[in-house]
Amino acid sequence: AQLSVLVSAESISDFLVRPSSRARRLSMRVLPGGRVEVVVPRGTGPKAVHAFVSENRDWIARSVAEMSSGYEPPSIELPETIHLRAIEQKRRLILLDGKHNRLKDDPENGELLVEHAGSPRLMLRRWLSKIARQYLVPQMRTLSLATGLGYKRAQVRRQRSRWGSCSSTGTISINYCLLFIEPALSRYLMIHELCHTRHMNHSKRYWSLVSQYVPNWKEMDQKLGQAWKDVPAWVFQND
Repeated sequence: AQLSVLVSAESISDFLVRPSSRARRLSMRVLPGGRVEVVVPRGTGPKAVHAFVSENRDWIARSVAEMSSGYEPPSIELPETIHLRAIEQKRRLILLDGKHNRLKDDPENGELLVEHAGSPRLMLRRWLSKIARQYLVPQMRTLSLATGLGYKRAQVRRQRSRWGSCSSTGTISINYCLLFIEPALSRYLMIHELCHTRHMNHSKRYWSLVSQYVPNWKEMDQKLGQAWKDVPAWVFQND
C-alpha cells in the first residue's frame, strides 16, 4: 500500500511513502514537479521515516530545485496526438460526443476515434492497457527467452510511481505508462524486473546480473527515474 505523509518542508508539500518487501534500507527519489517518494522496508515506523527525511533535507532541497527548474505543471487536457514512443507509434486523437462509448483504433492510418458519453479518459486508459498487453508483454516474453530469465506470468497495471514489479511467485507487473518512454528504457525496465526472478533484492549479485544484459544500467536507471516527465498528466486524471 502507498501512504501519503505530510511533512513540514519549505519547498515540498508532501512525501509518498512506499513500503517494499525488497527494500533493505530507506531510500528516496524526487519525481517531476517536486514530489518526493520514500521507499522503506516493510514495518518501518513513521518516526524512522521522519528522521530519514530530516537527515536528508538539504539533499531534498537541492534535488527539488534541480527537478523543478523550468518545470511547468503538465496539462491534463487530452492531446491532439498520442505518441507511444516505446513502440514507435502515434495516433491522431478524434473525440466525438455521443450517447454511447465507442473506440476505434486505426494504427495503419494513425487514428484513434473515441466516441464517448462523458468518460474519454477511462476509455483511453483501457486502450493503453490493451496496447501494452498487445506489444509490451510479447517484448518481455522475447527478452525472457533471450536471457533465459523465466517468469510465471505477466500483468499490465497503471501505477503512479513504479514502472514495474516482480513478485516472489514470479509474476511480473509492467506499467502501461512504459508506452510513453524511449524503447531502450522500456527494454531496460523489463530486464530489471526479469533479473528479480533470480534475486528479489538490489544486492551486488543482482546488479551484476543486470550488467550482463545492460552494461550501462546506472545511466539507464537514472534516465528511467527521470522519464516520468514523458508520461502525460491526463493518464492519471480521472473523469
